[in-house]
Amino acid sequence: MIKKIIAVMVALALLFSVAACGGSSKSSDDSTTKTSTGSTSGGDSTTGETTAPKDIIEYTFLNCWNGGGGDFPDGFENSELVQKLTEITGVKLKVEVITSSEREKLATVFASGDLPDITNAPHWNTNPGGEGELIKNAAVEGLLLPLKNLIQKYPNIMRLYEIGAISQIYKERDIEHPDYNGEIYVIPTQTGRTKEDVTNWAYNLFARSDILEALNIKPEEVNSTEAIYDLLVKIKNGNFTDINGKPVIPGGTWHNGWSYGEFQRGFQTGNVTGWVMQDGKLINGIFTQNEIDKALFMRKLVAEGLFDPECFTQTDTMAKEKMITGRVAVFGCHYPNQYGFFKGTLYQTNPEMKYVPLGPILNQKGEAPAQIERVGRTGSPVLFFSKNIKDPDRALAFVDYINSDEGLELVTFGIEGKHYTKENGVPKYTEEWKNIKNTDSNKFKLEGFGLGGSFIGADPRKGWGWEEEYMEEGYVKAREINPLKFIDYKTADDVVDTWPGKAAYDEKMSTTNWGDELKKAYLAKSDEEAIAIIEAQRKRMIDAGYLEMEKFLNEEYAKDPKIIY
Repeated sequence: MIKKIIAVMVALALLFSVAACGGSSKSSDDSTTKTSTGSTSGGDSTTGETTAPKDIIEYTFLNCWNGGGGDFPDGFENSELVQKLTEITGVKLKVEVITSSEREKLATVFASGDLPDITNAPHWNTNPGGEGELIKNAAVEGLLLPLKNLIQKYPNIMRLYEIGAISQIYKERDIEHPDYNGEIYVIPTQTGRTKEDVTNWAYNLFARSDILEALNIKPEEVNSTEAIYDLLVKIKNGNFTDINGKPVIPGGTWHNGWSYGEFQRGFQTGNVTGWVMQDGKLINGIFTQNEIDKALFMRKLVAEGLFDPECFTQTDTMAKEKMITGRVAVFGCHYPNQYGFFKGTLYQTNPEMKYVPLGPILNQKGEAPAQIERVGRTGSPVLFFSKNIKDPDRALAFVDYINSDEGLELVTFGIEGKHYTKENGVPKYTEEWKNIKNTDSNKFKLEGFGLGGSFIGADPRKGWGWEEEYMEEGYVKAREINPLKFIDYKTADDVVDTWPGKAAYDEKMSTTNWGDELKKAYLAKSDEEAIAIIEAQRKRMIDAGYLEMEKFLNEEYAKDPKIIY
């Protein structure tokens, strides 16, 4: 046990060097900076043919993702891979990472007017209350670099707006927002090139397999709200501990409550949107009894000590402190995140504690879950640039090169002969680097392999057979439980976005964060107090014009019953 504890302490120290990211603080206590290399020299073909630049230019780069610092551990900029990227492209990146809220960080940066040269940040839509709205407002206010004319000579960037994963709705509603008057300010990233390249995140509840075995419970038996509750009760009463002998926390999440909704899977309606059919008309789900039942279930878990109340506000670092020792018995998450974290930490010393997906947990219709995707993505991470960036062509050439075939191969597999070889033209990691990738995430990222993800869009790598981890046994099972399901028609949300009163409604509702209000309901002292929070939100919606919106939607649905809800 002592050896296991020492090993985990070493892993924890390495982890914190990633999470805290070292370096000097640039603009807040929650962000750190470090110099890295990498960019493109202006290759203008998909083959990535470039001419090495004569000088080196350094850009500041903000990776605006809470917990994203693991992709940029201290010292990664010195790796041979990153040095090669600089040699080809003539660009260095001085990287800043964050451990706070993405929206908070963006608000601070935009308010200061002192933007990093390049930023990658969430852009799920441009609706009020989200990061996309802040980015849109910054563009309208003239803080961001207009891209439409500049990107015309970069075919690998132009492709990111067209291939596979970008839906027409996302383009028209967000990327080419009407307020932009025909201009473009963001470049979509982390999108798939075809339907086959769309990532199945396999969201679910995951439980420690050794605890399930001790309780003689099979993962597939936990398939309902009642079964989730019974499991958490048995864990609480079972005197289970983490690797340091501390009592386990029956249920919890990673940072900021992500993703507590997996505990509520049994309350899901099976619908694509938040609209449900009740008494012959479409209404917002918040006006149903199911919304109250869902909130009261979470409140019950918290009140009975079955769920960690701290997890709703904990940082990424705080969450990882708990996870690295196996202290949280059951949590909600997507598979790549939890497996990527544990395979280089907890599973090295305690493989018997591997977390496995539960269920499938059936929804209100008795159906197994599915990850709903539109044919074409409706939101994505994006890149944007400061209007004051020096030599914007060099920065754009960097992005263009990484998205070329040559660039994709470099940032994904590194240096041929050192990190990988080719079999029938397909890159394959050497056994040494395959093992490092699967067992030592920090060492793998120190080699520079975390950099590319922030700059790649229309990603073909799964379709090219490059992502071997997609064959990992646990991931295969998790994807079977939560498969992809594609839709290709307008939804109730799409229709509501065309309601003439939508902008005014959103403005009135923007003063309240419903996610924060729900967390208050879960921590309420009584059911009555929790219900009052929901009732207050219903009233706010009605006062803002909800009933008119509901009427508009139902009139449109009567004309076109194929509308998906």
